[in-house]
Amino acid sequence: MVRGIKLVKNITSDANGLIQFEDIQADEVHRLTEVAAPNGFMLPDGHWYIVLDENGEICDDHGIKTNGTWVLAFRSEEINGENQWFIGNMREITLPDSGGIGTRGLIVIGALSLILAALLCTTKNRRISRRKN
Repeated sequence: MVRGIKLVKNITSDANGLIQFEDIQADEVHRLTEVAAPNGFMLPDGHWYIVLDENGEICDDHGIKTNGTWVLAFRSEEINGENQWFIGNMREITLPDSGGIGTRGLIVIGALSLILAALLCTTKNRRISRRKN
């Protein structure tokens, strides 16, 4: 139990990602927390807070921040004459490989260049000192 927050129930979504809440009190703040995201989706950084009116409709909807992006918590859609609410999950973002040899290759080339330069300078200095003698 988090300070000031009482766990009422854990609900697991079905195979389609749907959950149904029953017996939720109106005019109280309810906190929803997603604890596991589907494969390929990001787990949100925080919680959703909602307040239901006396008809069971969401009257106060606070969004959530996910990886720095503010996302509205719910969207409403009428299906078969019923108002249904949906929480959108954000897909994981993976940056594509940009190609090239990468930093390791550049470090190796740079190190070899420094070694070659040191060898050339040493050889040149030896030749100069031999000519002076």
